[in-house]
Amino acid sequence: MSDEERLAAARQRFAHSLTGRWTGAEGTYSMVMDEEWEFMADGSGYRRIKGPFGQIRAEVRFEWRSVGEHTIESRVVAAFEDGVARDVDDDERDWRVTRYDFRTFPTDTGTEIAMVERTQGGDALRGFGDGMIPLAFRGPPDS
Repeated sequence: MSDEERLAAARQRFAHSLTGRWTGAEGTYSMVMDEEWEFMADGSGYRRIKGPFGQIRAEVRFEWRSVGEHTIESRVVAAFEDGVARDVDDDERDWRVTRYDFRTFPTDTGTEIAMVERTQGGDALRGFGDGMIPLAFRGPPDS
C-alpha cells in the first residue's frame, strides 16, 4: 500500500473516533523520550510522557468526545508529575476543541502515518498535544 493510500485509510478510519493507543512517530528517538496517548471508547483517556527506558515522568488523565469529523473536545481531570498528583488549573478543566489530520513522517525506521493537530485556519501542525509530537496509531487501548 502506498503512503497516499495509508494516509487516506487513516483519515477515513479515525474520522470520528481516536479510540486506541498512540505513541510518538519519531523512529528510534522514542527510546529516549516518548509520549503515549490512550483514547478509550468510554470517553476517558491519558497522556504519559516517558523518559529513557520508558520511565513515566508525567501523566495527564482526560475526558474526550468526538464533536465532528476529525474534531474532538477534551478536558483534563487529573495530572501527576513523577507520580505525585498536581493541581489541575481551571483552564485545563475547560473543554478544549482539537482539530486533527494525518501526515506522513519519514523517520530512521521508515515512514510513519501520524496524527497532527490543525490550526483554526486549517494548517497542519508538526505534532499533537502540548508536546507537539506526531502520534502514530499502535493498536487497541492497553487499559
